[in-house]
Amino acid sequence: MAAHLSALLIFTGLTGIHSVMTVSKVPVKTGGSISVPCLYESKYRNHAKYLCQGYEWSSCSYRVKTNEPRRSGRFTISDDKQQRIFTVTIDRVTLSDSYYWCIVEMNNGADVGERFQLSVTAGRPPLSVDHQEVTGFIGGDVPIRFTYSNRGEIQWCRLGGSCIKEPHGSIDGTRVTIDLKNPDVFTVTLKRLRAESSGWYYCAKGDVRMPVRVTVKERPITNTLTTTNHVNTLTTTLQPVSHTSSIGYEEHTTIQTESNSVFIHLRNFSIRLSVLVLIVLVGLLVWFIFKRRNRTTTQPSAAISPEDNLMFRAPLHLSNSTISQNHHPSFLIPSGIHSVTTVSKVPVKTGGSISVPCLYESKYRNHVKYLCQGYRWSSCSYTVKTNEPRRSGRFSISDDKQQRIFTVTIDPVTLSDSHYWCIVEINNGADDGKRFQLSVTAGRPLLSVAHQEVTGFIGGDVAIRFTYSNRGEIQWCRLGGSCIKEPHGSIDKRNPDVFTVTLKRLRAESSGWYYGAKGDVQMPVHVTVKERPITTTITTTEITTQLTNISLQPVNHTSAFANTTSEKQSERGPDYLLRFIIPASVLIVIVLVALIFWCVLRQHKLKKAQSSAAAKAEAELTYSVISHRRPNMEKQDPAPDEHVTYSTLAQH
Repeated sequence: MAAHLSALLIFTGLTGIHSVMTVSKVPVKTGGSISVPCLYESKYRNHAKYLCQGYEWSSCSYRVKTNEPRRSGRFTISDDKQQRIFTVTIDRVTLSDSYYWCIVEMNNGADVGERFQLSVTAGRPPLSVDHQEVTGFIGGDVPIRFTYSNRGEIQWCRLGGSCIKEPHGSIDGTRVTIDLKNPDVFTVTLKRLRAESSGWYYCAKGDVRMPVRVTVKERPITNTLTTTNHVNTLTTTLQPVSHTSSIGYEEHTTIQTESNSVFIHLRNFSIRLSVLVLIVLVGLLVWFIFKRRNRTTTQPSAAISPEDNLMFRAPLHLSNSTISQNHHPSFLIPSGIHSVTTVSKVPVKTGGSISVPCLYESKYRNHVKYLCQGYRWSSCSYTVKTNEPRRSGRFSISDDKQQRIFTVTIDPVTLSDSHYWCIVEINNGADDGKRFQLSVTAGRPLLSVAHQEVTGFIGGDVAIRFTYSNRGEIQWCRLGGSCIKEPHGSIDKRNPDVFTVTLKRLRAESSGWYYGAKGDVQMPVHVTVKERPITTTITTTEITTQLTNISLQPVNHTSAFANTTSEKQSERGPDYLLRFIIPASVLIVIVLVALIFWCVLRQHKLKKAQSSAAAKAEAELTYSVISHRRPNMEKQDPAPDEHVTYSTLAQH
């Protein structure tokens, strides 16, 4: 190396300047980390590579090398020989970091390399990316978001390959779109990914480039496949008797069985048994729930809940898509104005699309919902309704009864869009609703988000990036729930005009509608949390049973003991299975008997309670007999019909 730098390179210079390719100028902020890829020719695949610091090739000093420890201080190097790219990483970048060389070492000649420059700034760099490493699945899409402050044409290029310009194009069969809707931010999306889409790319804006590595994987599958192979080997050897013995020839067998087979059988049996127990318990639980539900529904309700005692001022009628003034006076407002909750003011750009969630109370779950356009409740006209086609022109509506939220979408938005009402229709009363406002602008909106629909996995994190141009406090709220304010660990505002909300350690209950608030405007975001896909695992288990050295040899008195030991070893596997099957079967029987006994005892208690209630009701009845008789006449016997007896049943 010293000889190369001092002798060969000083005089000959860089001989193979085009044999290595990299980016020319990379912007980075002080204290940050940057990775730079260096592409080389296939003939250099097995050569050593290194990073050299300095403006001049003749006076640079190397920092890290592939045939030495991969990390040296702030510098790291790795070589992907399949892609023919070695990557250098510089951590904790300082203002003194400027020029570097990607170099391939030659065994018999001058080394070859290419120079790149780090444009280090203490403030916001002219071009930055959220993540230099992104991952996608075959057939899917992956978005890459950039923030910039410089001028110039935007390009997306593959290192050593072709480039495309805004707004879209294709590189090596992968479709690429460049979205520049928001100022100071643009998004590059790679669509319909293939395995060949993996590799290093870079985005160019003006004279700077930002490298990005894309990794494409197979989409995980939830199935699990287990393959078991059985291989039997038998070796037999006949040998003459080498000792004089009265026993002659006696068979001596050694059986060797791998213990793994026993555990595999136990595992398979345990899984099947556990599934059977689970199915039985779930079936009993469902049966009990349905039985109890049928019993409760047949009984008349003794009282009406407070929610059923609500009084409404007047019925509301719709006529020709317009609320009728005759049936809905101008002074009448929604009677349950707080029963529907939504955002108050949503910024949106003309031509764009916006979705607004409307939360309602549980008593309105089966009611019809609709969107009404207009500033005043009395003069608004409905645009779309849940009991009609979900889409009507620019408007669509959907109702999630489990979350108790109906969502209205307006696409595309125009400057005439302003005030709307989220309304629940009441059959025998005034409808219930809440108003929201669209703050429509032709230019950059006050607050915007890249995607209103984001998806995460249980236990993972999801980042939501907002761009803003107004002032005011930043908040992140759940619709109808609580809010958090900045500063907070979940709200990152390191970049100007941009803040990121990160939801960490997601749960299934984290799904739902949220909104980010900045000043007096709110931007709704729907978060969907799913089970993390399980990668397919193909397990091949080879169970080998060997019968080796079955030999006929003269056997001493220990032969009987050897045969007994072999028989015990061969019977040990079934014995283990029996020891497991019997307790498991007893456990299942005990659980079933306990459940049946509990159900019978419960039925007995119910019948006893009913009979005691009937006896008590009958005990409260009092029977009274009142007799009216005529006065006896002298010398005359009363005839049978000459008196009447009245019996009256009196209840106290």
